Amino acid sequence: MNDRNKRISLVTIVFICLIAITVGYAAITTALKINGRVGLGKADFNIHFDNVGTVSHKATVNTEAHISDGEVKKEISFDVYLDKIGDDYKFTADIVNEGTIPGKVDSIELQGVSESQARILDYKLYYTGTTREVKPGDYWIPGAVKNTTFVLKYVIKDETLDSDLPTESTSLDLSVVIKFKSGDIDEFRSRAAASKLSQNTKYMSSDALTPTTPTSSNEYEGLYYLVGTENDDFPIYFYRGGHDKVHNHVKFGGYCWRIIRTTNTGGIKIIYNGEPDANGYCSNTTGANTAIGTSVFATNNREYNKNVVVAQYLSAWYFEHLIEYQGYLEDTEFCNSLSNGNSFSMTCSESDKRSVANGSLSYPIGLIDGNEATLGGLTNRESSYSYLYTNIGYWTLSYYNVYYGNLITSVYDNGKISDENNTSSTNVRPVVSLNSEVALVGSGTPDDPFTVS
Repeated sequence: MNDRNKRISLVTIVFICLIAITVGYAAITTALKINGRVGLGKADFNIHFDNVGTVSHKATVNTEAHISDGEVKKEISFDVYLDKIGDDYKFTADIVNEGTIPGKVDSIELQGVSESQARILDYKLYYTGTTREVKPGDYWIPGAVKNTTFVLKYVIKDETLDSDLPTESTSLDLSVVIKFKSGDIDEFRSRAAASKLSQNTKYMSSDALTPTTPTSSNEYEGLYYLVGTENDDFPIYFYRGGHDKVHNHVKFGGYCWRIIRTTNTGGIKIIYNGEPDANGYCSNTTGANTAIGTSVFATNNREYNKNVVVAQYLSAWYFEHLIEYQGYLEDTEFCNSLSNGNSFSMTCSESDKRSVANGSLSYPIGLIDGNEATLGGLTNRESSYSYLYTNIGYWTLSYYNVYYGNLITSVYDNGKISDENNTSSTNVRPVVSLNSEVALVGSGTPDDPFTVS
């Protein structure tokens, strides 16, 4: 074989080998399979009214507001006479999501009246205890119970014409229709104020903590979630750590606050921490400037409601300083229950819940409770390291012992939680809860506190 033929043979052999290898590689396959059985719960879209009650009115009432369609509870009816301009009729009603599907307000419309008649009628649906109106886009997650106030008023608006005004008594059959559609719970969670905290990937489990151990000198910023709530629609996140290291500063209503924890409705509980300094920073950490003043708790009992001295003190301060910011706040529950100190429970009995909705508060403002103070690193041992320590004594909301009705849990000026006679005069640090609709901007440091928008 000459050299030319040798070269051809060599090339041919190599080519055949390459084809054989390629075909062999392509023929190797495998498959993985995941098998499972999935149970699906019944989808139930059930939003309805409940617990109708009259607030007040300037009207002749023929029939008070009441649920008029039996067990369905989707219609409220009333019959009133508004005699003159300025007369109104108000009533409250719970709007309840008893289903399994999140609901979102799609529209609120006045129906059954002409354009002319609509110009002399004003209607509003508020969240009770606030100036915030129910509006399209508002969510009702499964299990949500929101108390609302409906107001219908005989008015003259800017656009009212002379011809709109009735020349003789008349009656109207009108309807205000609140349309709900199914909502995306993930969308709601992402909008909630609490999502600002849950985006922090450094949070830890409350299992890592010992309830009876106070914050130590080597604890820095700590964001934790409360074990047992991690699968809830809104898990409870709380701050614990060195008072000058925890980045939970908030500027709201012209004052400085610190975040205590999130709520099970996506809101954020905050505790008063004084006024901003000349630079607008929230640099206050200790001293009497972290309280609004002093008050006795009560004169003769431990029950926290609008008849208790410190509750009246808080209501007066709220009316003077925060009333215009009501739209940013939620009617959260404050717990007047026994301070355990040995657990991180957020459970509160119905009899110990304090809120505007159940009539035990005039405004959505209260005090930190003993269990929240424990979450924040305060115990029955002295410690000056928790961010809740401010070198002053101040009231909590919790009674100290069920058998001694005049003893209330308070934070001492040495950072210890213990009992205090309810007739003692002690510092007051208000607590309010930002609602889930607000957004927080900032980093939470004293010189860049979260601000509300």
